[in-house]
Amino acid sequence: MVRDTAEEGFDDSLGLDLFGDSVAEVREGIAPPLSSPSRAYLCDPRDIPYVLRKGYDLILSFLPPPSKSPMYREVRSCMQWSGAFRSQEDLFDADRRSVGRPIGTVRSFTDGRSPKTPVPTSLTDTLDGLTPSDVLFVRRYFEDLEHLFVSLKGVMRADTSACFFVGNAQMDGVTVRVDEVIPEIVGRAGLRVEDVTKVRVRDARRDLEDYRIDVSRVAG
Repeated sequence: MVRDTAEEGFDDSLGLDLFGDSVAEVREGIAPPLSSPSRAYLCDPRDIPYVLRKGYDLILSFLPPPSKSPMYREVRSCMQWSGAFRSQEDLFDADRRSVGRPIGTVRSFTDGRSPKTPVPTSLTDTLDGLTPSDVLFVRRYFEDLEHLFVSLKGVMRADTSACFFVGNAQMDGVTVRVDEVIPEIVGRAGLRVEDVTKVRVRDARRDLEDYRIDVSRVAG
């Protein structure tokens, strides 16, 4: 869990208790051992082993919000301490391959990139209010997510559930409505959004909110 230091009165123990209760609830509901044992995998969805494709019952992911604030505050230090980045080149390589938000600098995230997918119609008005550099950043953000959804289609059975948690953002006073754009790019990827639920108001003054987006595979 990553806590916003500006969020006064936040009690970490509440989140831990909620997590513990949820785990206990899941454990209680586990069916007797089947012929094929159940397993949970934690991995980058772009690197799901081929032998596991179309072998999932549930896919759960937390997507980064479209923010130009580098991810190092949540990820970079931990990855450096763990030895994931042995050199500056390793960091730059991870930044080029990062999905949705840079690990390093915004420039390394956008330099040399030009959009290759059509602009989602639900994003047109938002882009009209952004600077050219912000337009490129937002275009890459949603293009990354569209590639992610396309890859997920390859691992989802017809009866597989996918659940994504993601927040919206503001850039120079313009709200980027991920809850409106993601359903469109999910549809372009050959999947279908079953439900979009607002789960939290992150910052009421800036109209920042978090959403749960439930996705299924379209038959055929």
